[in-house]
Amino acid sequence: MPVPHTAPSLRQPNPKRVKRDHVATAPVAASHFLTGDDIRKALTNAARDMLRNDLFALRNQLTIQHAESISPQDNRLLLVKNWLGQSPGALEVFNIWDGLSQGQTTQNAPIASLCISVLSSLLSLLSTHFVYQSFGMPILKKLLSQTYIRRLNGYIGGAQTELILVSLKLLNAMVEFAGGCEKKTIMEGFAWGLKSLPKLLFMRRKGAADVLTDPLVKPDIRTLYIMFILSFLSKGTPTSIKISLLEDHRDVFLSIYKGIGQDPYAIAKRILEASWEGVWCDAKIRRTLKVGLFTENTVQSIMKLYDRPNPEGADAIDIPADLAHHFLLAIMTRPGTGICFKDHGWYPRQGGEEEDVEGGEQRSGKIHNKILANLLKGLKVGEDSRQMELADKILQACPELVAGYWASAGLTLEPRLSSRWIANISFFGKIISHPIPTPSFSSSADSYNPTPPPLSAILSNILPSALSKAHLSKGLQSNSGLVQHCTALALAKCLAKYSLVCDAFSEIEQALEEDVEGQWTRRRIELEREIQRRVPEFQVIVALSQAKHTDDNLDRERLLGEAALRLMWLYHRLLPELVGEARFEVGKLLLGFVGKESTQNGADEVNNVRGLSAVAQLHVLRLLKDSDQFSWSAKLGSTSHTHLYHLLQIYTHAIQPSTRVASSSLLINLLSRSILFEHDPNELEIWLSALPRTRRSPSATAPDSSPLTPEDASVLGFLDDCIQRCLKTPYRYLEDCNAVFQGADGRGDGLLLAQVSSRPDIASSPLLMAVMEQFGAKLKARLLSASDALALATYVRRLILSLVCKQPDLGFGERISERLGLVLSEDNLESYSCLMRNGVLREARVLRESLQHLKDPVIPVNVTKAHAIQEFLSAIESVSVSSGQNGQWNASELIDWIRLIDHPMHADDVTRLAAVINRWSVDANILRELFFQLEPANGQLWACFSGSNLMDKALQAALSFEWGYLHSNATQLCSGTHRALLVKILSARPLSNSNSLPLGLIFHRLSRNCDDGYVGGSLSLLADVFKMVHQQDGYATAKINTQTFQDCHAIRDLCMASALSPFTQQGLHTLIECALKPTQASDLSIAADFCRYWLLRLQDEITTEQMTGTLPWIAYMEPSDLLVCYDAILSASIRDSQEGLVCLEKILHTILLYHASSIAPRLHERLPTLLSLKSIVTTRGKLDRLLITLLEAPLPLGHDGQSPPSDIDTVQSLARSAEDRWARRHELLPETLSIKGLLEQAPWDETSARLSAALIYRSSRNCADFAEWLISQSSFPQTPHFALVLHAFLDSLSSQPPSSVSIPQSTTKAVEYIGRKSSSLLDALFTLTNSREVTHIYAACLSNLLRWPLVREACLDATLSRLKSVQPAHIFNTATLSFFSRLAAQKSDASEEVIDVIAALGLQWMVRRFAEDELDAPELLLALEIFGKIIEVAEDVKPHLAEPVLTAAIQNRLHSTEVVSFIAILARRISIKPVNLNRILQAVLQHPFFYQGTELNDAMQALPSRQSIIKLLHTLFFMHPTNTCQPSHIAPLTRIYRGTLSHSDRLLLSIFWLFEQHRHISVASLLRRWSAQSAVTTGHTLNAIMSLDSAMVFRTCTSFPQRGVLLSQGQRAFDHNHNDPSLYDPMFVMLLMAHLVMDDQSGLTGMDWVQVFRTNAVGLAICALGSRESEIRRMAATILAAVWKSVEAAAFQERDQALRVLNMLRNLLPPPDSSDTAGTAPRLATYPLLLLAHALRAVFYPSAFLYPIVSRFLLQRPELDAQDVPMLFGLLYSASEDWHKERAWMIKFIADGMRGSEDWRVLKRRHTWDLLASLFQASGGDKPLRKGILEVLTSISANAQAATSLVLRSSILSWIELQLLNETPATETEAPSWVKILDNVLRAVDAVKVEKATRGVWREMIGRCLLILVKRKGSADHLYATMELTLRLCLLPFSSVSTLPAVLQRAFTWLQAAEQSVQHALYTGHPDVKCWARCVRAMWRIRMTLEEEHDISGVWEGVTARLVAWNAVLAKGADGCEEGEWARRESIRCLSEG
Repeated sequence: MPVPHTAPSLRQPNPKRVKRDHVATAPVAASHFLTGDDIRKALTNAARDMLRNDLFALRNQLTIQHAESISPQDNRLLLVKNWLGQSPGALEVFNIWDGLSQGQTTQNAPIASLCISVLSSLLSLLSTHFVYQSFGMPILKKLLSQTYIRRLNGYIGGAQTELILVSLKLLNAMVEFAGGCEKKTIMEGFAWGLKSLPKLLFMRRKGAADVLTDPLVKPDIRTLYIMFILSFLSKGTPTSIKISLLEDHRDVFLSIYKGIGQDPYAIAKRILEASWEGVWCDAKIRRTLKVGLFTENTVQSIMKLYDRPNPEGADAIDIPADLAHHFLLAIMTRPGTGICFKDHGWYPRQGGEEEDVEGGEQRSGKIHNKILANLLKGLKVGEDSRQMELADKILQACPELVAGYWASAGLTLEPRLSSRWIANISFFGKIISHPIPTPSFSSSADSYNPTPPPLSAILSNILPSALSKAHLSKGLQSNSGLVQHCTALALAKCLAKYSLVCDAFSEIEQALEEDVEGQWTRRRIELEREIQRRVPEFQVIVALSQAKHTDDNLDRERLLGEAALRLMWLYHRLLPELVGEARFEVGKLLLGFVGKESTQNGADEVNNVRGLSAVAQLHVLRLLKDSDQFSWSAKLGSTSHTHLYHLLQIYTHAIQPSTRVASSSLLINLLSRSILFEHDPNELEIWLSALPRTRRSPSATAPDSSPLTPEDASVLGFLDDCIQRCLKTPYRYLEDCNAVFQGADGRGDGLLLAQVSSRPDIASSPLLMAVMEQFGAKLKARLLSASDALALATYVRRLILSLVCKQPDLGFGERISERLGLVLSEDNLESYSCLMRNGVLREARVLRESLQHLKDPVIPVNVTKAHAIQEFLSAIESVSVSSGQNGQWNASELIDWIRLIDHPMHADDVTRLAAVINRWSVDANILRELFFQLEPANGQLWACFSGSNLMDKALQAALSFEWGYLHSNATQLCSGTHRALLVKILSARPLSNSNSLPLGLIFHRLSRNCDDGYVGGSLSLLADVFKMVHQQDGYATAKINTQTFQDCHAIRDLCMASALSPFTQQGLHTLIECALKPTQASDLSIAADFCRYWLLRLQDEITTEQMTGTLPWIAYMEPSDLLVCYDAILSASIRDSQEGLVCLEKILHTILLYHASSIAPRLHERLPTLLSLKSIVTTRGKLDRLLITLLEAPLPLGHDGQSPPSDIDTVQSLARSAEDRWARRHELLPETLSIKGLLEQAPWDETSARLSAALIYRSSRNCADFAEWLISQSSFPQTPHFALVLHAFLDSLSSQPPSSVSIPQSTTKAVEYIGRKSSSLLDALFTLTNSREVTHIYAACLSNLLRWPLVREACLDATLSRLKSVQPAHIFNTATLSFFSRLAAQKSDASEEVIDVIAALGLQWMVRRFAEDELDAPELLLALEIFGKIIEVAEDVKPHLAEPVLTAAIQNRLHSTEVVSFIAILARRISIKPVNLNRILQAVLQHPFFYQGTELNDAMQALPSRQSIIKLLHTLFFMHPTNTCQPSHIAPLTRIYRGTLSHSDRLLLSIFWLFEQHRHISVASLLRRWSAQSAVTTGHTLNAIMSLDSAMVFRTCTSFPQRGVLLSQGQRAFDHNHNDPSLYDPMFVMLLMAHLVMDDQSGLTGMDWVQVFRTNAVGLAICALGSRESEIRRMAATILAAVWKSVEAAAFQERDQALRVLNMLRNLLPPPDSSDTAGTAPRLATYPLLLLAHALRAVFYPSAFLYPIVSRFLLQRPELDAQDVPMLFGLLYSASEDWHKERAWMIKFIADGMRGSEDWRVLKRRHTWDLLASLFQASGGDKPLRKGILEVLTSISANAQAATSLVLRSSILSWIELQLLNETPATETEAPSWVKILDNVLRAVDAVKVEKATRGVWREMIGRCLLILVKRKGSADHLYATMELTLRLCLLPFSSVSTLPAVLQRAFTWLQAAEQSVQHALYTGHPDVKCWARCVRAMWRIRMTLEEEHDISGVWEGVTARLVAWNAVLAKGADGCEEGEWARRESIRCLSEG
């Protein structure tokens, strides 16, 4: 008995409200019921009050709280299990519910609600774990019955709130039970049409909602109803259910969004998550349906969540606005996803264009995204940042919407100081800054659209009219700085966008090669004119830049100044015409940066505006570069210096790299066009890089207290003055410069001047002469201070050392150095202090010594450590100085100390000094200056890089490559580590034209007579530099190569020197190898002179030195020169020397790599000499490869039938290699070359074997020589290499019949000898240690040997004898099994006995293998396939050996498709006892993998294992039908049966037929439980029918098979033409319908019939009346009669319309014939039946567009005309709004209905094809229309009568030819359809009749059509279809078509192009590779059918070469090609015959 408890009182004002609240809040109390008996006794209590209390207690006890976790051992689960185990289905609760009086709803409501709550709790509890779901399934089934589902619908439609609430809870529990197994039934049973359903969405819980409480804890009616609707869209729900809900109940789904703005966060999140995951992420739902749901109203409802921007809930991220925002971003901002469609960028939508998925309002207009355009208007971009982001991303994803947005959005852009305007102008800038949609400018992947976008669209994306010129001017002139700045930024973004557009347009203009009349050019000019009209005047920008503000707000001034300068730069760059109209001196802009450089680390950093100053400076520099009004030689304002001085100052003081680059670019732009640097603009970089960059302290002094002024000021002022002077009288300085070159001192010989005249770039600027002159003049006039003189001397030294790098000789530098010495004479420096004078003189001395060090390096002198220096260094090391400005000043002071003291320092002292400077200053210029002050002769520099400092990046950054090389000694240059560091320093520079300049120092050193260490090390360094340049930029090496090998005389001399030291020779060889590439034409031209030089020397005299000198140039010689060099060395007496052999090997290697094909004929003449080298060459690898290449190259690829080389792994490489080798097949062997020499060599190796095999294939004489040699041998060679020769011998004989008289007697004796030794071949064949290739060769030898009758019997006897002792594992490989497979094809008694033994051995091995691990190698699976072929032909397969194989394979390999296919073959070849057969069959059916292996994948496609398993079952069932046909065996098959026309399902259906035939029992009882979902079983035929996919059923209607559907009793085969898994088997569906009407004794309800009609099963029965099989028609008529009778008695809304359709069908039937006793139904026309099927479908899917059209048509006429095409003219020429859709449907209807000659007569009667042909000709670019008409023509041409009529009466072939000649945009994709149509015509027509009627013209027209079609290249599949059509045309028994040779020629070109795109490996079996092979075979057959006089250049050679090569590829799979093998043997025969 239950524990007593107190029930709540019923005397409250609102008992239902109180009860519900109490229930919701009642906790789970202690258990009231302990056992199931307690529950049963309590629920059988007759007292109403006690019953109510007990139900209340039970409900509370079983209730699961929200988010509660239930364990499998929960007491509630155990209690329910105990109860339901005694009372299945909770009968007590249903009895109580049923016992309530239906009339007293109010009084019974409390108990009814409790019953429903108990059932809801039960289902929720039992659904938690799978093991308990079986207890809940009876409850669910009972609730799904009509009685209870109607009762629940009544409750929901009633007025009792409590009943509505609990009913919705129960429905939710039912939907979620067991993973939603009955969702479809629940959805179909729910009364979606209730008028009260919309009210449920307004029934929220009253009172203020607690945002912190989860609404799912206490759900209200709206929440429950929403959860119920969303349950049908959950992630695991089948797509068909989702589609059904969204199509049939669209309004219900959309209604949940209307109140989403007021829903709690959790509910809104659940709605949007279900919409995204269940709808948008389901790819199987049509996008049209999705877009139709999320219309403007739906999205606007979601947007209401933007009004809730605050967190709602316990988590801070639970913000409804964010929730809606992310959802809308997902569906509105990604083109191709959601409601965002891909557009054409700035182009308008084309008129004839159709979206693939758009519908409704999306189909019209000039934009693709009308929904988004309308929604954009309502976004509040100025108020909400989320909505601003959404609008921004929408406009970025859909550029087409920008143009219309400005007018519709109503943004306030008139300048005013308000937050709204600031937000609007900021959003405006975002939109303008979107990237340009450049992909829309391209019409295809590699071509641009010839027409630019409209000007209005471009302007709307750059500077729309919404922001007018007046607005911009007003904003820039505003009194508010903020308004000015925002306006300036917006204008800058517009101009930046305009710049990008102009650049894109210019690129397109260049690609299209347009002139001024080009469309893109005109559009760019129009755009420029319009932009000039819309932007403010330039004076407004100038005024903004010059504006002065009364307050001292520095930040505002800098911001406005930067914006103004940015605009001025953009105006100068983009709008120069507007700038030219204004008067403004741009040079004054530099005034803002004069004198402020020194404060960049001071106040600017404090005010955090340093970055703005740098950016403003960049704008000014770029502006000056783009301005044509800038005069750089004028004075700047009131300063004493020119603009050039200040620009140089900016360059030297630049801290940011961008500033330095901009200033350098400006200076180069200004000065490179002047006479100073026009000879070499790159020289200016040298002058700039030599400028001083170190900064001294303002109070800096020398050690003698002499003042030291800033170096940059001294040098820049002096340089500015020199430039001005040089520009005034440039020719005087040019003459002075030439005088230096001529040698004014009498030492010049004029050679250097001649070089300068021919190459002006090596000369120096005349400015250098001006500098030298003015330096001397100012010194003499005492106009320079000591500090200035020191700075200038240092600058000149650095400048001259850099200029020397570009000079071809050191003479110029030496003369300038001498002149500098004269300038710095004692007289000119006498006014300076001794210390300063020595410092200046030191610069001249260091320069002179540096140049001398290049000429004659000196050994550094060891310097002792000075005590004073040590103390000084110790003192400064202890000083703590920050790394700021003070640190830089102190570091600079140390540098000055070194320059002026000039005391020798030890290397360690320099290292310590560098460490101090590195610590004090982070400026690399300081360290660079330190390194520059070190003298090269002292060898101190590299001491700084010793030890841990080697990798110091600061030290590396401070060192230049030139100075580092100059300081390197011979030992260091020979060190690889040292050279690597130098190369790393050089690689840090950006690669430019001047990058080759540092190499000049190396060239100068090489030009002097230095020791080998310097020369060899320098050459190695050059080689390392070339490696680096090749890695960084291979294109920059051409100029460096020219300078190195052509301009540098030192290297040219080294390259032509014959007596070099080994170290120098090695460095030179390395340099040549790294710098010059034999594959580059430019490098070959550079090396040509050296190659000719050494070749001439070799021809004169050959010595070891000359061969050593020639060695590095061999790789660059021409092929003919290589042969001359080869002949010269080979004929020399010292050819056997090491140098000669190395040269010969290099020659052979070069030929092998680069010239093997080009000089192959000439190499053939030298084959005897090449063979003679084998005995003397030390490393024979290269020689062997060359010999093999030469001898095998003339042989076709695959000539021996073996697999191609491993490097040939793609179709492209296979075709290229095959063509190359086939083209050389006519090369003849030299007469002196014989195989005898190779045969005498021993032992056999791979080279000799391959050479011998090639010789045998190429000459019958060599074949005979080999036969004679073999006979003379005392022992039979048994090496694998000899097997290759033996195979060549036997294979070359295979092209001739064994009885041929042309076979020499010695050859016959050799074959007999080999036959006697066949046991040796068998031993090798069964040896496991041999490789796969070797085993294949032995197998091929035996196969060829068996062709000879004289040895055949002996070989078979030897084989049989050897098999008795062989192990089973030794035979199971592809090679061995392939041999026995070929043997099995040769029928004889001896061979049959051998095959039986092989079968037994193989089965023995397989038993052991299948019992081992499951990892089967691909080789094994391939061998298994071959073994299956052997089993099929074996005469005696032992059952006792086969049955264990079956058992082991089923147990361990059922997942393997190959193994299961094999055992299916094996099972057919043996006789199995019934007992054993049952055991095997049960092992398959009960295997764990059985259901998994036979199911469909996610794409509803059959797994590979499904077909093999079902084939095995089919075989087993038909072995002993009486024994196998048991119900227990048939039952599992119903679960894997899908009811389709696929091969596997037809096999299963034949098993069902077999069961009924032998058991005489119908399978209806089993199929009644069938379901289309494999994991679900049903209990009624109605459920089985309702599980059908309605779309798939209707697809079967429109593609109803005419024959081969009905299986006869016990039939095992089926029609292969109907292997279509996308169609249901009509026979099966009609059988289900037959059982349904037979079981309908009690009558199906109206709703049941509605669901049956919606599956389209009745429509399928209607279409079956048009079948050609009378049994099908009779069954269909019987079913339809029963349906008509049942529907007439049923009650549902669509009954009358359905009866109307059925009655019209009945009227089509003729009166019954009294003589027809069998009741045969007549065959009806297809079109009326198909129309009635469409009509019946539309009746039950009234939302379909066809419903009103078909209904109107049927209601307007009493009966249908069976000889007419319904609605032909009405829909084909419709004038309604949906005319596109109606016409497309009509064309599809015609194509579907064309199934036979009767249908053609109907079409012909109404001239249907003539109508369609006229439509096609007028279609233009309407691709869908043309595609539909072509589908109709395809269907018509497949009928023989129709095709013949079209050809003879309608001239269809002429019409097709005209259409193909008429090129339209749609014809690119139509070629496959035309090929299919022509192929149908060839197949269908009576060729003899048409030939006679047309006299062959019809074939000529097809040939011309083919000639047009092959011009339109497409995929490989299309090519194959075209070739199949061509081959079929060739095989007609008439004369040849004249156009076929041209067709084949173009097709072959197509094939060559297609080979480039096939990138898959040859042996993967990829469909593209197989398709290519089929094309080759078809082309070869076509060419064989053509007459020989047809001249088809290259086609025969190309296809034959490919065919033979592909035959070799197939040999790897043990499956040859018949045509390829024949071509191979014939080519071998032709080769051997010469």
